[in-house]
Parts: sequence; structure tokens; C-alpha cells
Amino acid sequence: MEEPSEIVLRALNVSKRYAVPDGNYHHALKDVSFDLKRGEIVGIIGKNGAGKSTLLKILSQITTPTDGRIEYEGTLTSILEIGTGFHAELTGRENVFLGGSLLGMSKAEMNDVYADIVAFSEMEEFMDRPVKHFSSGMYLRLAFSVAFHAKVDILLLDEVLAVGDVDFRRKCYDHIRELKRRGVSILFVSHSMDPIVTFSDRCILLEKGRVKAIGDPFWTVEQYMDPFDDPLFLPDQKSVKYLVDCTAVRLPNLKILDFEIVSEGKVDQGFTMSDSVLLRLKFSKFSNENSVEIAYVLDNMNDVRVLIDSYSFREEYTADDLPSGIYQIECTIPKNLLNRGVYRLGMYIAQNNSFVK
Repeated sequence: MEEPSEIVLRALNVSKRYAVPDGNYHHALKDVSFDLKRGEIVGIIGKNGAGKSTLLKILSQITTPTDGRIEYEGTLTSILEIGTGFHAELTGRENVFLGGSLLGMSKAEMNDVYADIVAFSEMEEFMDRPVKHFSSGMYLRLAFSVAFHAKVDILLLDEVLAVGDVDFRRKCYDHIRELKRRGVSILFVSHSMDPIVTFSDRCILLEKGRVKAIGDPFWTVEQYMDPFDDPLFLPDQKSVKYLVDCTAVRLPNLKILDFEIVSEGKVDQGFTMSDSVLLRLKFSKFSNENSVEIAYVLDNMNDVRVLIDSYSFREEYTADDLPSGIYQIECTIPKNLLNRGVYRLGMYIAQNNSFVK
């Protein structure tokens, strides 16, 4: 499939500010600019309050920007909140036709796709009930079904997939792929990094209302997950990235001399899922008292801990005094253990099996 090239949406120096009680202004967005190409999927990430939802509301014309402008071609629709656009007193069936008409579809066109919408939502038995009696999950199913089957060119999604059950989310993800194949452009906000790196062609990282990074999804997620400023990290995107100056860490009676990541005998190189990874730490101990325990922890891009390992976990280990000297601690992550993704590596240091504070 050819790479998308035709631009269908542009955000040009978009800013949004709100007056606050002290007489000043809060800038929810500041000079945000980007484009969206035909058939492209762009993810938007950032911490709470970064401006993600504000941006989608401006793109959806729910609110107007204070400065800047939005340009787009074709039909645009959005699902920003569960049940947005539904009339509580109308039935599911009536809301389907209402939603379709708001998207510019004729009654004849809606008749043609109505059965597909209902089948996708799996809500046949509820379509004659007023939607005010629907649960949030039922709202979600119907809203997605209408949006997915309408004739749209641009689709905006704001963290709504998190509400659906696993099977329905999988169905939605499959349909997102189908929409992309049809040339529909999709812009979506997610706090979960998995769909960002799985579906996005590009990713935008917002921080305090500004665009901090935009580009390859893996690289952008790395920027989001990095707890330190960029100069402390190896700049090559394809390399394993980690804090280089571990000697800056200050510990009682202990100094970290070096840390490196080795894959298939090579230091600081990129690796694949089929490669084993060796974590190697060298430290100097200044006293003959107390033991030292080192533990490595690995969190995935959704902050779920996937691995923790330490020699102190072994049954034969005893917390005996460790003489002064230079030591090297190694941990091997076996090949084919981790999925494709971005991970955060951390380390715990303890003495006498108690964390060093």
C-alpha cells in the first residue's frame, strides 16, 4: 500500500486560553501545528491537562480556538464522549438515523447500512428502547457502529475505546484497520500506549498545551516515557536508550561505576524480540559491613510491571556482609520473552534486604 500523501486536515498555530479567577489566563493549547494525511492514523498522547481533549474539541468545532485556525476537506465526525450526539428520549434505532443524518447521509443510505450497524453493535434486542436506559458500554457500541459505517473522511476519537469490553475493542481495532485501507484519516487520543504504537503512522506528544514531539510512534512514546532530559540519553533512536551517567547516583558506601546493555555480544545496540539482552552493572563498595542486593525491574509502556529479578530472590541467597571491592552484577532477559514495544528499565538497591533510602 502506498504511503498517505494528500493532506486532509491542518492545524495552524492553534491556541486556546481561558480566563481564570485571578484575572490571568490559562493556556490549554499554545501554537499547535500539524497535518493529517489521507488514510493516515495519528495518535495523540500526553499527561492529564496536556491539552489533548481541548485539541479534539477544537478540531470537532465544539469549541473555537482563541488563535490560529483549522482547515480540513471532506466529512469529519468525532466520538469525544460516550453518547455524544444521542437524544436520550429517542430509541436506539431513531438515534442511528439521527446520527446518520447529522453526518449528511440520506434515509435511503441509512436503510442500506442499518442492519450492518446493528450487527456490529450486537444490540439487536435493545434498538427499540430509549437510549437513556443504555449503559455507557451500550452507548459506546452504538456510537462506534454509527461512526464506523457512516461515509466519513476524517474520524476523531478521544479515549473512548477504554470503556468497551475486550472483544468489542478487538472488533473496533479491526475496523480501524479497514477504515485506513479505505482511505479514512483517523486522529485519536489514548492514555494506553499499545494502540498508539500498533495503529499510528505518526504520534503527537503534547506537554502543557504545546507540541513537544511529533514523529515515529515508538520514538514519540520514548520521549513521553523518558523521566530525564534528552541530553542524558543516547540520541540514536535505533539504539537501546538508558541513562548514561549512572555515576551521578549517590549511595552510602556504594558508587556505581558503569552500566551497559548488551545484546548478542554488542553494547548499546538495538535488538529484536528474538535476541537475549544482558544488563550489566559495575559498582564499588567501600565498607566491609552490610550486604548489597540489586534488583532490575521492567515496566511496559502502560506502566505494567512485566519483570523483576534479583539474585537475592534465589533460595540459596543469604544476606551476608559483602567485603569492600569492585563487583559486577548481570541479569539476562531471555530471547522471545518480551513483545514489541517500549519499556522502562529501573533498578532497586538494598542492603541487608532493606531498600537504601
